[in-house]
Amino acid sequence: MRFVKIVFFLLSVIVLQTVAAARLNFFGVFPDLILVSVIILAVLEEEIPAVVLATLFGLAQDLLACGIYINTILKTLLCLIINIIKERFSGDENTLIFSLVAIVSPVLIIINGAMQLAGGARLDLFYFIFTLLVGTLYNLLLIPLLLPLIREVQK
Repeated sequence: MRFVKIVFFLLSVIVLQTVAAARLNFFGVFPDLILVSVIILAVLEEEIPAVVLATLFGLAQDLLACGIYINTILKTLLCLIINIIKERFSGDENTLIFSLVAIVSPVLIIINGAMQLAGGARLDLFYFIFTLLVGTLYNLLLIPLLLPLIREVQK
Protein backbone atom coordinates (compact mmCIF):
# COMPACT_ATOMS: atom_id res chain seq x y z
CA MET A 1 0.00 0.00 0.00
CA ARG A 2 2.83 2.37 0.82
CA PHE A 3 4.31 1.83 -2.65
CA VAL A 4 1.00 2.81 -4.26
CA LYS A 5 0.85 5.97 -2.13
CA ILE A 6 4.39 6.93 -3.11
CA VAL A 7 3.74 6.38 -6.83
CA PHE A 8 0.52 8.39 -6.61
CA PHE A 9 2.35 11.18 -4.75
CA LEU A 10 5.15 11.19 -7.33
CA LEU A 11 2.70 11.47 -10.20
CA SER A 12 0.63 14.11 -8.38
CA VAL A 13 3.65 16.32 -7.71
CA ILE A 14 4.80 16.04 -11.33
CA VAL A 15 1.35 16.96 -12.62
CA LEU A 16 1.05 19.84 -10.15
CA GLN A 17 4.52 21.09 -11.08
CA THR A 18 3.80 21.07 -14.80
CA VAL A 19 0.18 22.29 -14.69
CA ALA A 20 -0.57 24.22 -11.50
CA ALA A 21 2.83 25.74 -10.75
CA ALA A 22 2.94 27.31 -14.19
CA ARG A 23 -0.27 29.16 -13.34
CA LEU A 24 1.02 30.27 -9.94
CA ASN A 25 3.87 32.25 -11.41
CA PHE A 26 4.66 35.70 -10.06
CA PHE A 27 6.29 37.77 -12.80
CA GLY A 28 7.66 34.59 -14.34
CA VAL A 29 8.85 33.03 -11.07
CA PHE A 30 7.12 29.82 -10.04
CA PRO A 31 7.49 27.38 -7.13
CA ASP A 32 9.55 24.21 -7.44
CA LEU A 33 7.35 21.49 -5.93
CA ILE A 34 9.75 18.79 -7.00
CA LEU A 35 12.74 20.37 -5.25
CA VAL A 36 10.84 20.88 -2.00
CA SER A 37 9.47 17.32 -2.18
CA VAL A 38 12.95 15.89 -2.74
CA ILE A 39 14.35 17.81 0.24
CA ILE A 40 11.50 16.73 2.53
CA LEU A 41 11.75 13.11 1.41
CA ALA A 42 15.53 13.12 1.83
CA VAL A 43 15.16 14.31 5.42
CA LEU A 44 12.28 12.01 6.38
CA GLU A 45 13.05 8.80 4.46
CA GLU A 46 15.90 6.36 4.77
CA GLU A 47 18.83 6.79 2.40
CA ILE A 48 18.12 4.26 -0.38
CA PRO A 49 14.39 4.99 -0.86
CA ALA A 50 15.05 8.73 -0.73
CA VAL A 51 17.79 8.52 -3.39
CA VAL A 52 15.59 6.39 -5.64
CA LEU A 53 12.69 8.85 -5.31
CA ALA A 54 14.96 11.85 -5.86
CA THR A 55 16.35 10.24 -9.01
CA LEU A 56 12.84 9.47 -10.28
CA PHE A 57 11.71 13.04 -9.58
CA GLY A 58 14.74 14.50 -11.35
CA LEU A 59 14.40 12.15 -14.31
CA ALA A 60 10.71 12.98 -14.71
CA GLN A 61 11.50 16.70 -14.52
CA ASP A 62 14.21 16.34 -17.17
CA LEU A 63 12.03 14.27 -19.48
CA LEU A 64 9.20 16.79 -19.27
CA ALA A 65 11.53 19.74 -19.81
CA CYS A 66 13.56 18.11 -22.60
CA GLY A 67 16.64 18.65 -20.46
CA ILE A 68 20.10 17.23 -20.49
CA TYR A 69 19.54 15.26 -17.27
CA ILE A 70 20.96 18.01 -15.09
CA ASN A 71 17.92 17.79 -12.77
CA THR A 72 18.44 14.05 -12.33
CA ILE A 73 22.08 14.56 -11.40
CA LEU A 74 21.40 17.54 -9.12
CA LYS A 75 18.45 15.96 -7.30
CA THR A 76 20.34 12.69 -6.73
CA LEU A 77 23.46 14.48 -5.47
CA LEU A 78 21.33 16.75 -3.31
CA CYS A 79 19.66 13.74 -1.72
CA LEU A 80 23.02 12.10 -1.01
CA ILE A 81 24.36 15.31 0.55
CA ILE A 82 21.23 15.70 2.69
CA ASN A 83 21.65 12.12 3.95
CA ILE A 84 25.17 12.98 5.11
CA ILE A 85 24.00 16.23 6.72
CA LYS A 86 21.01 14.72 8.55
CA GLU A 87 23.25 12.14 10.28
CA ARG A 88 25.22 14.93 11.91
CA PHE A 89 22.34 17.38 12.45
CA SER A 90 21.24 17.68 16.08
CA GLY A 91 18.07 19.78 15.62
CA ASP A 92 14.57 18.72 14.65
CA GLU A 93 13.48 17.68 11.16
CA ASN A 94 11.43 20.83 10.48
CA THR A 95 14.38 23.12 11.14
CA LEU A 96 16.56 21.04 8.85
CA ILE A 97 13.94 21.08 6.08
CA PHE A 98 13.42 24.86 6.24
CA SER A 99 17.17 25.48 6.38
CA LEU A 100 17.90 23.23 3.43
CA VAL A 101 15.16 24.77 1.28
CA ALA A 102 16.43 28.27 2.17
CA ILE A 103 19.96 27.30 1.13
CA VAL A 104 19.38 24.95 -1.81
CA SER A 105 16.71 26.99 -3.65
CA PRO A 106 18.97 29.97 -4.43
CA VAL A 107 21.89 27.67 -5.24
CA LEU A 108 19.83 25.82 -7.86
CA ILE A 109 18.53 29.11 -9.26
CA ILE A 110 22.14 30.30 -9.60
CA ILE A 111 23.12 27.04 -11.32
CA ASN A 112 20.16 27.45 -13.68
CA GLY A 113 21.23 31.03 -14.46
CA ALA A 114 24.81 29.92 -15.07
CA MET A 115 23.60 27.27 -17.49
CA GLN A 116 21.55 29.88 -19.34
CA LEU A 117 24.57 32.15 -19.57
CA ALA A 118 26.68 29.25 -20.84
CA GLY A 119 24.01 28.64 -23.47
CA GLY A 120 24.35 32.20 -24.73
CA ALA A 121 21.31 33.76 -23.06
CA ARG A 122 21.43 37.23 -21.54
CA LEU A 123 20.35 37.69 -17.94
CA ASP A 124 19.02 40.85 -16.37
CA LEU A 125 20.76 41.22 -12.99
CA PHE A 126 17.78 42.80 -11.21
CA TYR A 127 15.34 40.19 -12.50
CA PHE A 128 17.80 37.45 -11.54
CA ILE A 129 18.00 38.77 -7.97
CA PHE A 130 14.19 39.06 -7.94
CA THR A 131 13.99 35.42 -9.10
CA LEU A 132 16.36 34.36 -6.33
CA LEU A 133 14.30 36.05 -3.63
CA VAL A 134 10.80 35.20 -4.85
CA GLY A 135 11.70 31.64 -5.89
CA THR A 136 13.19 30.92 -2.48
CA LEU A 137 10.21 32.47 -0.69
CA TYR A 138 7.80 30.47 -2.84
CA ASN A 139 9.61 27.24 -1.98
CA LEU A 140 9.64 28.07 1.72
CA LEU A 141 5.89 28.67 1.60
CA LEU A 142 5.38 25.22 0.06
CA ILE A 143 6.88 23.38 3.03
CA PRO A 144 3.83 23.66 5.33
CA LEU A 145 1.65 22.41 2.46
CA LEU A 146 3.80 19.46 1.37
CA LEU A 147 5.14 18.28 4.74
CA PRO A 148 1.82 16.86 6.06
CA LEU A 149 1.16 15.18 2.70
CA ILE A 150 4.55 13.51 2.66
CA ARG A 151 4.18 12.40 6.28
CA GLU A 152 0.84 10.81 5.32
CA VAL A 153 2.42 9.06 2.32
CA GLN A 154 5.11 7.60 4.59
CA LYS A 155 2.58 5.75 6.76
